[in-house]
Amino acid sequence: MKSKFVYIVLAAFGILLIFLVNFTINSKKTDAQYIRLHIRANSDCSHDQALKYKVKDEVIQYITPRLAQCESFDDVYKLILKSQDQLKDICNRAVYKNGHNYETNVALKKEYFPTRYYDGYTLKEGEYTALIIELGQGEGDNWWCVIYPPLCFLDAQDQDGEQIKYKSKIYELIKQWKKEN
Repeated sequence: MKSKFVYIVLAAFGILLIFLVNFTINSKKTDAQYIRLHIRANSDCSHDQALKYKVKDEVIQYITPRLAQCESFDDVYKLILKSQDQLKDICNRAVYKNGHNYETNVALKKEYFPTRYYDGYTLKEGEYTALIIELGQGEGDNWWCVIYPPLCFLDAQDQDGEQIKYKSKIYELIKQWKKEN
């Protein structure tokens, strides 16, 4: 009877240990593998949303050939870190050129993001390193992508299971830029 109790305790301990190891593995931060880009519009009004895409185009044009030269997370991180002032200038010029007078903020930092599901691939919720560009108040919908690695997701699903089509503009531009050079 006593040995049966020991086996039950050991089995319960083993199950608990497996659960804790699995929980620890699944809750690890995955920020070291990715660098995300988020451009947050001032608001959700149509002119602020349109401006977000114009700023995105300027940022992509500037950063794509530079990213094409990077081979690792550290390379991309260092590039973004040293490019923040130039990116802020690019964003401010695009905002002013398009008739708006609010400032932009550019920061490379860690932020929490919810889980995203893509055709057989999952970006788990957690903290990720991200280049955050806020236009004005930064309270509107955002445009985003993954700049390291330059991922291209097709037939994606959002958190609610809604079908979305997403293709990494950065990924495509880097491929094109490398072919031309």
